[in-house]
Amino acid sequence: MRRSPWRFLLISPDIRNRLLITLGILVIYRLAAHMPVPGVDRAQIAQILGQAGSGATLFNLLDLLSGGTVSNFSVLAMGVYPYITAQIILQVITPIIPALQRRMEEDPREGRKWMEKWTYYLAVP
Repeated sequence: MRRSPWRFLLISPDIRNRLLITLGILVIYRLAAHMPVPGVDRAQIAQILGQAGSGATLFNLLDLLSGGTVSNFSVLAMGVYPYITAQIILQVITPIIPALQRRMEEDPREGRKWMEKWTYYLAVP
């Protein structure tokens, strides 16, 4: 008689504990993904996302990748997104503004420190 490989998951205490911890983290993440930020009207966010036109596809992609945290404007949506957005903005405007481009080319290490500092300033209000 052949034994099921799934039975080993329940018998081994180490694997069972790891599996339960992983499932617990996933449950906490999904609960936090539906916890809205206080003071934000979800109906207005839905209206803004509905009127976005061609930009709606970008918001829909971000919403898909974040597990629904953008459309719910949950606590998790406030986590990494401001930092990533600030970093993208700085990377886009660096080649446009010659002084920033020179700063990055003259000393890449100092330029990277400058970029990190200003990314933090833009991400944290």
